Amino acid sequence: MSGEERHADSNALGNDVPKDAQVMAAILKAMGVESYEDRVVNQLMELLYRYVCEIIDEARGYCEYAGKKEIGIEDVRLSIQSRISYSFTQPPSREVLLQLGRERNSIPLPPLEDKVGIQLPPEKHQLTSQNYQLKVESKAPPKKVEKPGTDPKPPPSSNPGPTVPAPEASKPPNPDAMQQ
Repeated sequence: MSGEERHADSNALGNDVPKDAQVMAAILKAMGVESYEDRVVNQLMELLYRYVCEIIDEARGYCEYAGKKEIGIEDVRLSIQSRISYSFTQPPSREVLLQLGRERNSIPLPPLEDKVGIQLPPEKHQLTSQNYQLKVESKAPPKKVEKPGTDPKPPPSSNPGPTVPAPEASKPPNPDAMQQ
């Protein structure tokens, strides 16, 4: 057991602890909490302080709206009621849950197929179906990457002689030129 842990049964809360913290420890003891850390009481005190401040601020607003000089019990009750409905949600009533259950259960489940093995949902609902396409690229020769600072001129050929056009006889005949 660590040094920060307290027992609700022990009388560890002495005179150096504020009265509010002693009351909070008594509440924990009444709720059946037998051991807790010191920080639990501090955290609960901070929560209580923040909650009470919000209630009083809201009650003050109701009081000013009503044109009264003092905050009345009605203002505090209205503030608590609005805070509860704002902060906490109530579960739906039993009748509402029964009605929702009847509506949902009125739709029959699809029949099971007579298969051996694991029953899977339809293909469109499976995460095992293909959800991608492969991009097929044509095999083009790789491009030469030029190094920075180099001239992109082609390398000199081993034959430094002039280039001669191919003779006309090696070209295929032009059908338009033959008709003239």
